[in-house]
Amino acid sequence: MRRREFLAMLGLGALEQQRQVAAAAQPNIILIVTDDLDARSVDDAIQARQFPALAAIAAQGLTFTNFFVTTPSCAPSRASIFRGQYVHNHGVWSNDSKHGGFAAFHRRGNEQSTVATWLHDAGYRTGLFGKYLNGYETAPHHVPTGWDRWEAFLDGKYVHYTLSDNGHVVSSHGGAYDTDEIARRTADFIHDSASAGVPFFAYVATHAPHLPARPPKRDRHAFSQAQAPRVPSFNEADVSDKPDYVKKEKLLSKHKIHKIDQLYQKRMQTMLAVDDLVGTLVQALDNEGVRQQTYLLFTSDNGFLLGEHRRAEGKGSPYEEAILVPMLVVGPDTPKGQREQRLALNIDLAPTIAALAGATVPDFVDGRSLAPLLQGNSPGQWRQQFLVERPTHSHHNAGQGPHAGHGKPSKIPAFNALRSTDSIYVEYQTGEREDYDLKKDPFELDNQAGSLAPADQAKLSARLADLVQCSGDRCRLLDTQPL
Repeated sequence: MRRREFLAMLGLGALEQQRQVAAAAQPNIILIVTDDLDARSVDDAIQARQFPALAAIAAQGLTFTNFFVTTPSCAPSRASIFRGQYVHNHGVWSNDSKHGGFAAFHRRGNEQSTVATWLHDAGYRTGLFGKYLNGYETAPHHVPTGWDRWEAFLDGKYVHYTLSDNGHVVSSHGGAYDTDEIARRTADFIHDSASAGVPFFAYVATHAPHLPARPPKRDRHAFSQAQAPRVPSFNEADVSDKPDYVKKEKLLSKHKIHKIDQLYQKRMQTMLAVDDLVGTLVQALDNEGVRQQTYLLFTSDNGFLLGEHRRAEGKGSPYEEAILVPMLVVGPDTPKGQREQRLALNIDLAPTIAALAGATVPDFVDGRSLAPLLQGNSPGQWRQQFLVERPTHSHHNAGQGPHAGHGKPSKIPAFNALRSTDSIYVEYQTGEREDYDLKKDPFELDNQAGSLAPADQAKLSARLADLVQCSGDRCRLLDTQPL
């Protein structure tokens, strides 16, 4: 007996039959991408039950403890999420319009093949809600191919913001808060898609907790006594073994540390609204009866330093706080309440979503599908190392801003880094190097590059050079080969 006939015997109406058949074939998928959220802050808050909706996701699903971005910068990372490629392949080098951002992504034709177009071609209804790419505000009427619903911010304001509503510029009213607004719009999208009986993919991108980290009024008194984590690398006492850009940073004064704590509090306050957003979307799924047929993924475009290695605030470096981001997944088959330690990357998101949806993945994709891990399987061979790259064209100061109270931040030079399961080796354009044994030195306090044996350094450098040139299958082949 066919499934549709069986459902008819149960007395289900035609619309409900259509929903059930679609759900059985293709799950719904929601990807939430925060902005500048480091893994440590959110993991600590989840463990303390300060973010109840995210804590529920972690309890019901899978937490990746080694989920990294391959370039710790906004637009390059987001382009990698959309395309499943390293930066050296998609060509969005930075946030500025000359070498990166929306302008480069559009100019290079990258919009013609993204996770949105793949899923749209596979029969999905697709929607983007929130931040797209830096510089998109220069083309507010443009709606990229592959998106059925387009609700993209045109500025970085938490209130009094504007957005492109399917190519029409609209402004917020009163004291509307941006995270709440995209939650509402995404919930509407869920309702409309479920009512139509079609599977959906929603890309939901918050400004939070990016600077200026302005929380809604309801949360402005939360975390009032919180401090940025005082890990061993916080206000690092001896940076004589570090590259010049770190050596130039003076010890943080009490005033600067106070400013860091204030920023940390504001960041956490903005994340309460993000937690509310997660709760709103889960409730919307429940209301439509499609929660059990939906994958929800939660991550960030890059991490953030808050005093580690004397960097008062920022990203763009190869240090763990900048490249390690949260990754939570809950869905029909995900192991419940487990923590996955295998290396996973932002370039894996697009092929993972495509695999879950049954969509075709182009040959140019560098990442690999995480679907086997989401379904509780143990692949025989997995990634042993990966590339972290900060291209020569990255001219910005990696996100450090006025709240640092730290003077003009020292510029991070271009670098390539080889991050393995238990170490990281970095080569800067300046000729400087870093090497850390992360099992013995997880906070990257003791740079061992100067004591590397010549043969070992040659192997690391050669593998790094190969990854810098890799594409597609070659990337996946290289990253599974032990040194």
